[in-house]
This record gives sequence, structure tokens and C-alpha cells, in this order.
Amino acid sequence: MHFSFNTYSDLQDILTTVEQLKHKGGGPLNTGAALEYVRTNTFAESSGSRHKEGVPQILILLSGGASQDEVKSIAAALKQDQVVAFCVGTKNSDLLELQTIAHVPSYAFALRQFEDIGRIYKQLVSFVKRVPRQTGSKPRTVFDSMRRDIVFLLDGSDKSEPRFQDIKDFVLGIVAELHIHANNDQVAVVQYSNTAQIHFDLGRFSSADVVVDTIRDLSHKGGSPNNIGAALQYLREHVFTPDAGSRFPQGVPQILFVLSNERSADDIRVPVRMLKEIGVIIVAIGTANADTLELQTMSHDAKYALSVSNYKELHSAKESVLSLLKEADHHLEQSAPVESFGKLFCVESL
Repeated sequence: MHFSFNTYSDLQDILTTVEQLKHKGGGPLNTGAALEYVRTNTFAESSGSRHKEGVPQILILLSGGASQDEVKSIAAALKQDQVVAFCVGTKNSDLLELQTIAHVPSYAFALRQFEDIGRIYKQLVSFVKRVPRQTGSKPRTVFDSMRRDIVFLLDGSDKSEPRFQDIKDFVLGIVAELHIHANNDQVAVVQYSNTAQIHFDLGRFSSADVVVDTIRDLSHKGGSPNNIGAALQYLREHVFTPDAGSRFPQGVPQILFVLSNERSADDIRVPVRMLKEIGVIIVAIGTANADTLELQTMSHDAKYALSVSNYKELHSAKESVLSLLKEADHHLEQSAPVESFGKLFCVESL
């Protein structure tokens, strides 16, 4: 530790000390051990932590590579201690690992190199300012409310037409389990084939009944070939945006369900990466004719890639989908500025 919360009370002293920091060096990169160190030694009253006063405890991790030790359990411990973690990683980092450490997946940022940090600086500062102050005898946490933005990307190609009702029934079954409200779950539906067509965006409906009725009335789009890559790019530009009702700037989990009946006719890699960079959790559901590797490439990780024999059997995946939904972090929106912060920057020695 270079200095703790109670070492300095003057901004200029902090800036001067940071300017004079010397590179630590060493190897291997043990991010897990570093996180445990700051949890027990830095976020402690003896080091000046004011968590008992309700002051938000914020960790900003900068990492240039994958950890050589285990991080999952310590990440869970930090969340249990109400430490809100933000992660910034370079191209050599493990994005899934950063999303595991981050308080919510959208609090993990991916850069090609640290020199590019200016690209995400304003967004990172905006996120930090929205972390709510803890109040009362039981501090309010940022994960005690179910709030998710959920997008369904449906196969509307010519080949899916005979089973389009099965696709709609599957979506309706998932929607029935959600708590749709302006301050809770929000839903959007998009069909794709050779082009993408939005039926309604995340900010359109706040009533479950209206969502259900609209899905029931959906007409099959038609068209070929299946351009999943273009459809994912469309979502990034027109659906997962604040203008379309997305709440990702507030840290609300962004979840995308992609239904696929065959291999995409275009490349998916760049649009998948762009969606994951803003923290979108992708669940890919494919039939026997879909490309397994492509499903795994799209999905958040291997268990988020699901397979059914055909669209008629989509109902068999419902419980797995609901189980994955339950893993989404809870995030409580708080837009008012925070009066004071306990901020810690953990910088990897490359």
C-alpha cells in the first residue's frame, strides 16, 4: 500500500504522491491476492474507511493481464462487504474475469491499452458518482432491487416461419416470470433475418400486459440469409442505448437472448465484442442446425450457450434460462451526486 484513506486530507498532497509513485515490478500477476489485501487492510477502519458512516466504498482496478490466482471468491467477499468494484482492463486481460470482479458486468471496461483510458474516463466517473450513499442502521446496498434490461433477438428468417409460434410462446413464458415495470425489469423485442427489425425498445412499455399482447400479435418477418452479426450491431447502435431506454449508464444489467437456427451468414466477432464491452450478458440458444462454436463465441461463457433439437423444444430450455436470469446482479439506481467517497485505485505493475 502506498497510502491509505487517512494518510492525506489535502488534494494536492495526493496528486503529488501519485506523481512520485515508482513502478513495483514482480510476477506473476496475483489479482486475487491483491483484492484480498485491499479488502482486509485498506477497506478497514484502521486505514480510515468510513463504511460505518455510510460512505460508499469504491474500488477501481486497473489490470493488464489475466490473474494467475483465483478471484471469484474474493470478488464475492467484496460484494458482501458492500465494496463497489469497477474494472479497467487491456486486450491482454480476461474480460469475463473483470466482469466477475466488477460489481455489475457493465462496470467492467475493455481497452486495447492503458493509453486509451481517456475514451472511457467520463463514463467511469459518471458511474462512480451514481453509487448511492449508504443510510440507516442497515446500509442500503446497490443490489437489493431486481432491475434488468432484457432484449430478445428472435430468428425471423424464412426457415423459422413454421415454428414462429413456438418462438413467441417461449418468449411469453420468460416474460411471465419477470417483474415488468419502469423501475424494475424492462423488455425489448427485435427480429432478424437478412436485416433487423425492432418491434419495441426497452423504454416503450412499462406494463406486462401490454408487452404480452404485443408479443402475441407479432408477425413473422421473413427473409434470408441470417445475418446475426448485422443484427447484433443493430442492437448496439439502436437498442442498448440510453435513447432507446437502456439503463446501462446506471449499472442496470443488460441481458440479451439470441435465438439461432443456423450459422450466421456474416461475421459476429466484432459486434459481439462491442456488446460485451458495454457489459451485455449474452445468452445464445440454438437448434441442432446452429453452429456450437458460434453460440459459445456469442455467449457470456459456456454455460450461457444452450442447445435444443428444434424450436418446438424451446420450452425445455425455460428453466435453464430462468436460472441464468437469477444470476444477474441486482442494482439500485441512485442518480443524485454522492457527497463523499472512499476511493481506492489498485494499479497492476506491468
